[in-house]
Amino acid sequence: MKLTGSVVFLPVQNLEETRRFYTQVLGLELAMVQPGGAEIYDTGRGYWGFCQYGDGRPALGGDKGVCLSLNCQDRAQVDARWRAALERGAQPVQPPARHSRFPVYSCFLADPDGYRVELQVIEME
Repeated sequence: MKLTGSVVFLPVQNLEETRRFYTQVLGLELAMVQPGGAEIYDTGRGYWGFCQYGDGRPALGGDKGVCLSLNCQDRAQVDARWRAALERGAQPVQPPARHSRFPVYSCFLADPDGYRVELQVIEME
């Protein structure tokens, strides 16, 4: 049987701040609001879910935490999305550059819980 899709759920501290970041700063579509404090966002090729559990569990963000990557069409789109996110108040982590280890041109932003959000284009040589 073929699967129909997937959702990765991550804990957050403030669902309203998360919603503002992913819809207004990154421009993702809020695909579903679930009762109980969960929201699902459409990335165009899958879904990210965020839950405000209310039990004190920590977010998995920061330097050694989860990285959420969005694939762009080319370097120009990476650069344009980087500039737009900064203009909308995103916290920069690393500006656009060719990655030293992986075949990508990318940049990194931090969401309200410290999750690193990467905007990238794969550049296979």
